[in-house]
Amino acid sequence: MGTVRDLSQTGMKVASETRLPYRKGDSVELTLRAGNRQIRLQGEVAWKKRCSLKVCEYGIRFVNLSSAMSKAVGAAAKFGMIPGGATAGERQTRKKPAQNTRASADGLPPEVVAHVPDYYHALGVDTEANLEDIHDAFRKHARASHPDVNPDADAQRKFMEIAAAYQVLKDARRRKSYDALRQRALV
Repeated sequence: MGTVRDLSQTGMKVASETRLPYRKGDSVELTLRAGNRQIRLQGEVAWKKRCSLKVCEYGIRFVNLSSAMSKAVGAAAKFGMIPGGATAGERQTRKKPAQNTRASADGLPPEVVAHVPDYYHALGVDTEANLEDIHDAFRKHARASHPDVNPDADAQRKFMEIAAAYQVLKDARRRKSYDALRQRALV
C-alpha cells in the first residue's frame, strides 16, 4: 500500500506511489511492518488527498482495536518501531515538518501492506471480464446472497463483499488501480 508518514493510536497517514482503489469510508485490512516486526489491523479510509505526480496520501482510521492492541500501536508510534509523531519531549519547530519515516533496524522505511481481497473471485468472473459480464455476475450473486432473501447468518457479509467488488470493478479507473495493487500483492 505504501509508506507510513505518521502513526497514532487512532490512525495513520500513508503515502503511496500508486493510486489505490480506495474511497473515503472503505474498509481495509492492514499489516504495519517495520523490519521483522508487524502488527495486523482493521482500518477505514478517513480521507484521501489528491494525488500529485509521484505520491497519493491516505488517512486511515483504525477500527475494532482492543485496548491491548491500541496500547501496542501507541507504543509502536511512541518508541519508533513504526514512525509516529514527535517523540516525547520533542517539538516540531519548522512550519513544514520533515517526513517522519524512521528506518527500522534493517534500514528499510516502515510500510503498510493492505490485504487485497480477490474481487474477481467474489463475483466469479475472470480477470479479463468485460463490464457486461461483471454486471451480470453481480446481479446473479446479489440476488442469491441478499440478506432479505437468504436466511443464512453469513449472507450479509457475503452480500457486502459482492457489493464492494462490484463498486471497484465497474469503475474503469478504480479497476485499473485495483489490478495494479493486486499485481504488487502477488509479487
